[in-house]
Order: sequence, then C-alpha cells, then structure tokens
Amino acid sequence: MFKMQSVSHRMGVLTVVERLRNQHGQAKAYKMALLEQQSARRARCRKRFDFWRTVAGQLATPLGIAYGANTGVSGT
Repeated sequence: MFKMQSVSHRMGVLTVVERLRNQHGQAKAYKMALLEQQSARRARCRKRFDFWRTVAGQLATPLGIAYGANTGVSGT
C-alpha cells in the first residue's frame, strides 16, 4: 500500500505536510493522512490521532475539501 518511511508523529505538522506533498502529491498525501488517522484511532492513541487530524486538515484545504466531509471523520 503506502510507504510512510520518513514520517513520524513526533515531527512538526508543517514538515510532515510538506514532505508528504513532495513525495506523493497532494491527493495521495491527504489519503495517507486519513489512513494514518484511522490507524491511530484503532490504536487508541490520542496524540497520534490529533497529529494526523491536523495534518489531514492542512492537506484538505488546498484540495477544496471540507475536512471530514464524506470521509466519516469528524473534525472534533
């Protein structure tokens, strides 16, 4: 599937957003962030979940997507 080799939730949000965009493109990076967010939710890791929620929100804006719309993910 997707390879998340050089991305950690301990990195800064903007660093991760930039790195994902450069490596995978905007749309694929957004999908990857949503998948990581879902993984964090399943693992019940609040810090990771909040981090990936922020990353997905940053990536959704340039795509013209209202974060959480039609994704099954709520913004709160």
